[in-house]
Parts: sequence; C-alpha cells; structure tokens
Amino acid sequence: MTSVRDMKVAGLKLLLFSMVIILSGCAGEKPPVWYTELPAGANFYHGVGIVQKTSENAENIRELARNAALADIASQIRVNIESEMSSVVTESAGGIDEKVDFISQSRTAAVLTGVEQVQIFEDETSYGIYMRLSRTIYQQESEKICKLGVAEAQNYLDQAQADNVEPTQVLQNKLYALNKLSMIEDLLTRYDQDGSSVKTISEIRSSLAEWFGQLELSTSMDKANWVMLKGLVQPIPIYVTQMSGSDRVALKRFPLQVSFGSTSFKIQANDSGMVKLETIHFDSVTASGIISIEPDVAELAGEQGKVLPFLKTVQLPKIQLNLAVRGPLMEIRANETALDKPMDHPYLSPILKTTLQKAIQAEFVDGFGQNSVDYVISLNARSVEAGPPTETYGKTIYKCLTSVEVNVLDAQGEEVLFTTHLQDVDGAAFSGYDAASQKSYAKMSKRFETEIVPKLTKLFRGETE
Repeated sequence: MTSVRDMKVAGLKLLLFSMVIILSGCAGEKPPVWYTELPAGANFYHGVGIVQKTSENAENIRELARNAALADIASQIRVNIESEMSSVVTESAGGIDEKVDFISQSRTAAVLTGVEQVQIFEDETSYGIYMRLSRTIYQQESEKICKLGVAEAQNYLDQAQADNVEPTQVLQNKLYALNKLSMIEDLLTRYDQDGSSVKTISEIRSSLAEWFGQLELSTSMDKANWVMLKGLVQPIPIYVTQMSGSDRVALKRFPLQVSFGSTSFKIQANDSGMVKLETIHFDSVTASGIISIEPDVAELAGEQGKVLPFLKTVQLPKIQLNLAVRGPLMEIRANETALDKPMDHPYLSPILKTTLQKAIQAEFVDGFGQNSVDYVISLNARSVEAGPPTETYGKTIYKCLTSVEVNVLDAQGEEVLFTTHLQDVDGAAFSGYDAASQKSYAKMSKRFETEIVPKLTKLFRGETE
C-alpha cells in the first residue's frame, strides 16, 4: 500500500517535471539556419539582417534589421555590376570603383522594390529578418531601366541637335545624355545587342573633349605682364569664346573654374561672353604664374551635376593663361620744396622709390604722362618758417616745419585712389632757416620711412582692408 507520504513525493516530482516542460517551451524555438549562415541558391539574391536588442533601438529594431538585409542584397548587386563593368570599361583616373559605387546606388533603389520578406526570428536578445530578391525580377527591372535610360539619353541628344540651340545648351544636353548612358553602361552590353549605345557614349565623350578643346581665351589687356592689386584697379576682363570655323562665337553664361596656385575662383560669363577676375593676389610678385581655366562641369549640368562622377573619363582639357608677374609700372610726380625753393637733393621721393622697388618690384618711369603706367604717385612736401627766430642763452634759434601729402592716382592721374599725409615736423638750427629746413626734412624722412611707406607697401600688396 502506498503511503500518503509517497503520494506527496510522487505529486511533487510530477509538478517539477511539468514546470521543466513549461519552462522549456518558454525558451522558444532554435534559431533557423539562415540566422548563422546566409542561404544559398542561384535563383535569388539573399539578405539577412540581425540586430542585437538594446534599450536605445527598441522602437526601430525592425527597421534596422530590414535595412541591414537590404544592404546585404545591395552589396551582392554591386558585385554583379562590378563583374560586368570590368569587361566593358577601362579604368580611368577616377577608377572603376567610383563608377560601380555610383551605379549600384542608383540601381538598387529601383530594383529593391521586388524584394520579398521570407521569415522573421526573434528571441530575448536579438531580432532577425531574412529577405530575398528574385534574380528573374532583377533582370526584368534592369532591362526596363536600360530601355528607359537609352530613351532618355536619345531625347537629350535630339534636343542637342535641334535648330537654334545655344552652344551652352547643346553642351548641357550632351552631358545629360552621357550621364544617363553611363549609369547603365553595364546593362548596354546585355540589352543593347547592336552596341549602338556603347558607341554613342564614346562619340559623346569625343565630341565633348573636342568641344572644350576649341575654347579660346582673349583679354583686353595691352600688357600681358600685369599684377592685380586689390581695390585699386579695374578687374582683368577675359573673353571666353568658342571657335566656329574661322569665327569666334562669344560663349554666354558658361561657368568656369579659375585657379592660380592654391587660390580658386568660380566665374561665369555675362551675356557678352566676358568674365572678370575680380582679385588676384600674388604672394610673390617676382614669380611667373599660370592661371588655369577649366569648365565647371558640375555647375554647368545644374542639379544633375550631383550625379556626374564619370565625366572624369572625358579628359576635358584645361586652358591656361600665362601671366609674367611683375610689379606695377609707376610714375612719381614729386614736388619737394624748402622755403619755397625746389630742393637740389630731395629727401622723400628716393626713399619711396627704393622701398617700392625692393618690396613689390615696382618699375618707375620718368616724365609726366609720357608713358602708359598703372599708377601715378603724387608726392608734395614743403618746409616753411615756423615764425621769427628766438634767443636762447645768447644764441639765435631758427625753426622750420615740414609737411608732406602723398596721393595714389589712377593710370590717367585723375582719380585719387588713396591719400595720406604727415603735418608739421619741426627742425631747428643756429645757422639760419636753410639749415633748420634741412633738419626738418631729415626728421621728416625718418617718419616718412616708418609711417608712410609701410602704408603704401601694404596697399600695393593688397593687404589693406
């Protein structure tokens, strides 16, 4: 006979066994095979996204896992594109990787609409999703993309060949057509059996290179050796034209990139085809320099300029304008008088001339208006008696005051571009006013060299505000 105690023990064992069964059921199913190993199968692109659960991603963990799975599929499409591109494209300066990367970004956005969700698995620590894309659907979508791209490219080419189209618009339409075809270059070998579109790509690139090669520059400068100084002279006008047979055609509203050394300017022609370099500042005016001018293709293509990485393969030529850099050509109109008499040996103008020759390699001409110059410097200095002589300790002291005004004028000597002055620098002597005047000029020359000349040097270097 079974005792009550034995019955209680048996009941407790049964209860414990039941709890183990229940707890085992709560632990959930084992992770599917795809959780640890990417599914195989030639008919699909497979993608798996697994995200570990945290307090931060609790709300968007499903979206994170889905995006990871889609990225998995996209990477396989990229490999597929890369293998096809390597057989039809030679590497350029930008490299094939840049092309494949851009094509895959634009391609996957269109074809991933055919992705299907296969299975979801979730446990206490992670969330995973398995998705796949039928290769048949991918091929069908790719063929649609190819046909659409060819049609759009042909439409741009038709617009480029239409009557009465401005040169800039012709170029723009060709850039758009090249962009459309470059995006599907890997597909053209499969879906464009006669190879006409691949040939079109080559023809467009050749025509673009030829077109840019026909650009010519001319300037309205009489002198090729010119230094642009900030705020003092008119900008250098440059005319951008395109050769049309034996005639030059002004190129309107054409964006260009202009660089000199490390300095770069973006400029655009006005309706007359003329552009202006507003400011060029040279660190060393003794060096010869080259201004490099090239088409700003991205800006020319407008919004589509954001998707034109392949245009590096066009090998657009740069146009260079050589400038023999030199200092400005100047005329000094100096008038230095002592007690209303011209000075035989001026104090101030030699200091100014010597310093500017050394500091900015300025060249000077003699005579008034006999040569075509860049600037005229007008220097007027005079000494005057500072009153009657005075007696001190039995000696007579004579005093003089010297003042100077300096004006920088335009090439015609008419418009004042800059002015500065020093007033009433005193000098004294016992032997008379002539000696006092010389003393005053001597003191003035020191202040002139330390206060006036540095201002002019900075001005001509373009360092003033």
